[in-house]
Amino acid sequence: MPQQQSYFAIALPKGWWIFGLDHGLTTDIDIDQFKFFAEIAAKLVKPSDSVIVVNHEPAWIIEADEGSQGNRHEKKVRELLDHPEWAVIIIPSPSESY
Repeated sequence: MPQQQSYFAIALPKGWWIFGLDHGLTTDIDIDQFKFFAEIAAKLVKPSDSVIVVNHEPAWIIEADEGSQGNRHEKKVRELLDHPEWAVIIIPSPSESY
């Protein structure tokens, strides 16, 4: 099946998921992408599941490392991942040059 979007969610065995985010050259995912992941999170991801997030330029990690409290980047991503019951692993994908 050909990929229709530049982002994806894949259910893996034993309650694991991969969410591949794409916020392109912006600082957050767009509303369609947010709705896509929010619907999967609400309907399919169980509270006991674990989510691996693949994201480029994870600004919230950079801000945390630098001690910044800006919270100006990736508000939709932060809201999407606001599930304290999930085990979330963030994997930055290789940066691309544009």
